[in-house]
Amino acid sequence: MSEAIADYRDVLLRHFELKRAKRASYSLRMFARDLELTPSNLSDVLKGRCGISAIVASRIAQILKMNTEEAIYFADLVESKHARSRADREAALERVRKHTLNPFSRKAKPETIPLFEKWYYVATLEFLTLKNGEPSVDAIADALGISTDEVHEALSRLLVSGAIRREGERFVRTENYLFADSPVPSATIRSFHKQVLDLGKDAIDQQAIDQRKFLSTLFTFDSRRLAEAIAYLENLDQDFFTKFESKEDSDSVYAFSLQLFRVDEKQKGLTS
Repeated sequence: MSEAIADYRDVLLRHFELKRAKRASYSLRMFARDLELTPSNLSDVLKGRCGISAIVASRIAQILKMNTEEAIYFADLVESKHARSRADREAALERVRKHTLNPFSRKAKPETIPLFEKWYYVATLEFLTLKNGEPSVDAIADALGISTDEVHEALSRLLVSGAIRREGERFVRTENYLFADSPVPSATIRSFHKQVLDLGKDAIDQQAIDQRKFLSTLFTFDSRRLAEAIAYLENLDQDFFTKFESKEDSDSVYAFSLQLFRVDEKQKGLTS
């Protein structure tokens, strides 16, 4: 697995790339304006000629709509480079190292975002790594319940994105993980979540109870603790993935979903 981003300048460049992926005319000058920096200042920062302060890092995190974990990670990256004392820099660097052990600290590349338009794109990618040999197009279609045309469509998307490469008659993964963390086009991720939920609804009716597990709880909740609850679920998701994800002994493709949402009033805001 590739290492996570370990320089705050790379974080800035990744956000710039994502913005430019949505709008080809988006420039570094526009990015500087959005970050409330001068173009020359941003250029110097990206080239390593100067740094940014903790205050500026906090402002940039808000402008780029980083979540709490992302903002903390970004601040640690900045402090590991520019904190005044050596002890503070080393402490921040140690926190960064702990982040890099977590594959979820990677962010989605622009070219991988289209892979979340259809659930079977990702499922096909996972199917290629099962331990029981090289699957044929027909085998993938039968296992996932999709057409051979859809398998070819998935393989084409995976090849174009660089998620796989062709070696003779085989397809080989180029990266162990795909990431769809923010910032990404929210419509794509909303659609992906809906597709996975639809798969779950089908599984309730079609799969034996000892082959699946669904838990649903409605409860009263203090909404002031929402950020705390979301962070807890993200950590739970990461722990579950780390414990059970397997590349060596895998014989099946599973979906694991966590949901926490309000049911006592309709929310108007749309997010990813």
